[in-house]
Amino acid sequence: MNIGGLQKLTLLDYPGKIACTLFTVGCNLRCPFCHNASLVTHPQDAGYVTDDEFFSFLQKRKGVLEGVCVTGGEPTLQKDLPEFLEKIKALGYLVKLDTNGTNPRLLRSLIESRLVDYVAMDIKNSPEKYTTTPGGVDMLTNIKESVSLLLSGKVQYEFRTTAARDFHETEDFESIGKWICGAPQYFLQQFKDSFMSEKGNFLSDTTLYRTRATKDGKNYLFSIDTIPASATPIYIRGRVTTDDYAGNFYKAMCIQQIVDGEQQALRLSVDLGSVGGLYQIGQEILIRVDGLAIGRYANQPQLCLPSYNNNTCAQYPEQKIGWAPGRIPMAVFNQRTQCIGKPDVSKLVYDEYLITEFTKVLNLQETRNWDAKLVRIKDVHYTGEYFDTKGNTYNCAPTDPEIDVNANVFAPTTENMGHPQTRVIADADGNKTGVSTSEYAKFAHFYIPGADKNGVAKCANYRGDIVGILGFYRDNASYDPTFKDWSITIRSLDDLMLYDDENNLWPRVEYQR
Repeated sequence: MNIGGLQKLTLLDYPGKIACTLFTVGCNLRCPFCHNASLVTHPQDAGYVTDDEFFSFLQKRKGVLEGVCVTGGEPTLQKDLPEFLEKIKALGYLVKLDTNGTNPRLLRSLIESRLVDYVAMDIKNSPEKYTTTPGGVDMLTNIKESVSLLLSGKVQYEFRTTAARDFHETEDFESIGKWICGAPQYFLQQFKDSFMSEKGNFLSDTTLYRTRATKDGKNYLFSIDTIPASATPIYIRGRVTTDDYAGNFYKAMCIQQIVDGEQQALRLSVDLGSVGGLYQIGQEILIRVDGLAIGRYANQPQLCLPSYNNNTCAQYPEQKIGWAPGRIPMAVFNQRTQCIGKPDVSKLVYDEYLITEFTKVLNLQETRNWDAKLVRIKDVHYTGEYFDTKGNTYNCAPTDPEIDVNANVFAPTTENMGHPQTRVIADADGNKTGVSTSEYAKFAHFYIPGADKNGVAKCANYRGDIVGILGFYRDNASYDPTFKDWSITIRSLDDLMLYDDENNLWPRVEYQR
């Protein structure tokens, strides 16, 4: 048995009995209001107890304890559960089983074998909302079978629901009441939120991370602050705004949260080339963050793990030395993350800006309120220019269109492979910023809107809006306040909504090189 913890005495868990409570590890659901989430998302922190230790404890408590509550996690996932319960019953104890009802076949077997004396089954929500509440898991057929089994009265039982404001309405409890009509007992328990702050406000709190103080007149590239480990888990909650189906986000994802009608955003550094298949755009997620870190990498704040950096550079030899934000291993990230419901793109918020509204923000502390936001930049066009990682600007008109493979494409190959290439966009007044594209992006070889191998004169013919993730990046040689510090990272070519004078959308498929 995979035991995650033991409460040696309880007067509440088993109605009318003096009992102990045993916690099993693991669950097949991902309920955002889970009372024992660490047993699911963070099992390495569980206080493990061996079978021998547990049964030795029961032997010593004979005559004092009357029953054993087996809870989780989800106990019916344990392959040796029947044999384990047989040993408990052989010692003369009553057994209460807590379950989510997803394994009706095993539940029936345990009841018919008289290995359980009392069953408490969680009802996550009304049948209409069941598939969206516990992490989008569709096991309603099995759960309905378990409800019917208990309603047949072959064992003492109760139903219970954790009531959470974000997931339940009055109508849901009315629906549940009709569903479990005839049950002797139905309990409601209140969900207590434990987000980063009372509002779940994870970026407005400036104490979460700090800008590294200037030392000897030099600005340091990195800063890092560890979020203290806590006996009570600390969570942040947000909705995913990025994926990497187009290959333009390297080991990163962004989430947003709407607080008092305003968008807050955070960049996550995750050690996986593409997280799109696991965490789709519009997916709401809950992340346990205590023990992780929040830091700045080239001024971009991000959730991360500490990593020691020893990458010196000629211009600033000491400014990259020290602890820096490192990527979160995917295994760790998955353990700490729960999906809430199904992806819903309609819930995302796009802040609309003109170029001049964010390029004038250059103060490093102020940029924190803008970085990683999902934005829509209004009334712009590509100029045909691009600038490299050192801030140098080039016009991409080809010297020889037949052989110049870098002419007018999203990611010219003149830089080191893997470095983001930034195309310049401008508004009608000539104000400029950049659109960033990885050389590994699936559309890196496409001609930019309005351009072809014969020149860039047609760029201004396609105008409109560009959607993407706003970023402020200051690397070694780019500490001068220029528009080059800001860029928009598009998620795919679908983020380009550019039209010609006849209101025709830019024909992106026709613009492959």
